[in-house]
Amino acid sequence: MNIERIRPEDIIAKYSPEEICKGAEAYYASLADDPIHMQKPLQTVFEAADCFEGLGMLLRKLNNDMRKHLKSSSCFYLSKGQFILDSRVGLELEARIESEQSEIEVSNNGVAQISIKVSNTGKILWLGDSPNEIGKVFLGVHLLDRKGKPLLLDLARAPIGKDLGPSESRVLSLRIPCLEPGDYLLDFDMVSEKVNWFEMGQSALSEKARVRLRVK
Repeated sequence: MNIERIRPEDIIAKYSPEEICKGAEAYYASLADDPIHMQKPLQTVFEAADCFEGLGMLLRKLNNDMRKHLKSSSCFYLSKGQFILDSRVGLELEARIESEQSEIEVSNNGVAQISIKVSNTGKILWLGDSPNEIGKVFLGVHLLDRKGKPLLLDLARAPIGKDLGPSESRVLSLRIPCLEPGDYLLDFDMVSEKVNWFEMGQSALSEKARVRLRVK
């Protein structure tokens, strides 16, 4: 019996995406019962699917379209073993930021160095390193005037070093660059690189450090 070939465009026009997906899933389920097909490469599966009214052609087209789509889409990650949420997701990032100093004073053209204790109070792993630095966590500082008006969002940063898990703490040293004489406020926050600042995203700071800086 001759089977009339149907173009992928005809299938797409006739069936909804949901119906096409269900049909493909049913077809692959039938292949799963045949160990011979399961041992063959993907190309053989495509060829076998050609017997199902051009489904193989459709699968190839969908495969190529997916490849083109992914080239211009956001990155996603696959991990082996137990799945652990980390700072790339940008959700539920919680921190406590503490400073033993409430005020520091430096001379004009001087550089200030301050030690800050950061604690991961959430359930998400903070990454100390990541491909393309996506989700890499830093201690950052916003510069405000003495009345709390923002002057500079990203004055300085310090990397956390190694990964920092839930309930873990670490003391970081942050270098404050030279500033013009005056009174300032240093507003500390954590930032997940290329994701968001903790306080600006859907995250929380259980305790936030704000230090007065006087430049003479």
